[in-house]
Amino acid sequence: YLGGRKVGEWKTYFTSGKLRSERTFIEDRKHGLEVSYHKSGQADLTTEYDHGVKTGRQTIHSTTGVLLSERYYKEGKLHGVYTKYNKDGTIKSSFTYRDGSVVK
Repeated sequence: YLGGRKVGEWKTYFTSGKLRSERTFIEDRKHGLEVSYHKSGQADLTTEYDHGVKTGRQTIHSTTGVLLSERYYKEGKLHGVYTKYNKDGTIKSSFTYRDGSVVK
């Protein structure tokens, strides 16, 4: 904390001592890549932030590391292709967003 605000890199851990999440704050707002982990150590959720606003790619992975979904944000709104995957890696569904609304 600096002046009562979150600043710098923050990490949380499972009771086992393994890393649970990591993120960076600038003036109390998430900035950069936030990663949450499964107890197995595999990345679960990754989200990019720009001064507290989701921007760029967000992914969700299974406990074994299989990509389950991928979506993109622009200024905090879904923007671009949002794809959900089956556990075997095949596409389950896919939608295109523009400024938070489905267009296709």
